[in-house]
Amino acid sequence: MGRGVDRMDIFRQESDFDDFLGRLEIATGNKQAEVYAFALLSNHFHLLIRPVLTPLPTIMKRLLTGYAMRFNHRYERTGHVFQNRYKSILVEEEHYLLQLIRYIHLNPIRSGRIETLADLSSWPYTGHAELLGQRSQKFVKVHEILSLFANTQNSARRRLLEFMADGLELDIDLEDSVTPANVDTANNQDDMPRDDRVLGSLEFEHKLLQSLNDRQIDCSPARSGLSQDSLGELLAVVTNHYDIGVQELRSSSKRSHISKARHVIIWLGTKHYGFSAAELAKAINIRPYTVNRILSSKSIDLDAEAKLIMNKFAIRL
Repeated sequence: MGRGVDRMDIFRQESDFDDFLGRLEIATGNKQAEVYAFALLSNHFHLLIRPVLTPLPTIMKRLLTGYAMRFNHRYERTGHVFQNRYKSILVEEEHYLLQLIRYIHLNPIRSGRIETLADLSSWPYTGHAELLGQRSQKFVKVHEILSLFANTQNSARRRLLEFMADGLELDIDLEDSVTPANVDTANNQDDMPRDDRVLGSLEFEHKLLQSLNDRQIDCSPARSGLSQDSLGELLAVVTNHYDIGVQELRSSSKRSHISKARHVIIWLGTKHYGFSAAELAKAINIRPYTVNRILSSKSIDLDAEAKLIMNKFAIRL
């Protein structure tokens, strides 16, 4: 969960929503993580993510750093975009996965942004529309979620809608904190004191905390700056410099500044940060052989351009 600083709107127009989702797709792609639910509201967001190959702090750093840089550039502002650090909780899948998906996807209705489940079915800024086959964000684990309702797609979607409708009757607090009580009021565990870093049964919470010896469950994000393994941050720096969005970068546009941005990403990504041609090709939606062709034909000009950009953002090569 993350919120704009001083509850500022962090999604002001359609391009802001699209830019965030494009960065989320990149940050979780290539089996780095699995996305089960998301909701973007004007001044905050909710994500339900299972890290796979990449730790959550690294994923969130790539996502939020890149978006914040682009947001500040777009609106000619400086300073923090997000309020403090994002908040994360560890979820017990068996008991709370479906309840949390419902909780997250009903956010636009409960906040008054839209009115009905029918509206939510086509709303592009939660994962609910994708579960119903109305939209395709390409990163939500649709099959895995529907399989929890029924074996056939039509039956699963019918039961999903019934489950979502039942959720509208629950009295849920939509503040930043998410607890067993406000996700599922029928399972409040006798109102016993709970650790707000954990969403799960008492048994799950006790076993988890005992195994961790009560250490911090989710480490703080790494320091700011462009790290060797951070493709998302590389895209953020370059798109910010050329004043384009990730969607534009990945489009088929051949406009000169978009093409130059792709070329610089390829040069920096291969020469200084060790990404393969295949990784870069997938990130910017071109073919691997195109990466190799660009590297062989533009090296001198690209080196100068890349150094200019890195100097602008005070990032050492």
